[in-house]
Amino acid sequence: MIDGPPGQLSTSERLSLLRSYEASWKKLDWNAHTSLPVPEGSLWELYGNVWAHSRGDDTIFFVQLPSRLRGIPMRQWSLRLDFAPRDFGMDPAQDLLVTVERVTKYVWPCFGVSDDLFF
Repeated sequence: MIDGPPGQLSTSERLSLLRSYEASWKKLDWNAHTSLPVPEGSLWELYGNVWAHSRGDDTIFFVQLPSRLRGIPMRQWSLRLDFAPRDFGMDPAQDLLVTVERVTKYVWPCFGVSDDLFF
């Protein structure tokens, strides 16, 4: 475990929060409950304490899940794309969002296979 940056909490207060956090995980006893709606037919992803889902054709909505014991507030934001996503993945720690575009035409890729390879 790595000690975090200096803050307004004393060492004993931080230790108390750490013990509460570990006890909550050990017993699966949550101290707060937050419900988020999942729109039917939407794409969604949960990774790194951020839940994201698409609604409509070109927007992804993000929610940073709160944690009282870790001092993380709930935060919400959205990103409008120039295309309709077919799928997406993310890694909030790297500030990374990867999207796959939904296209209307199918294009079959050619990987440089020559006709003379076939007998």
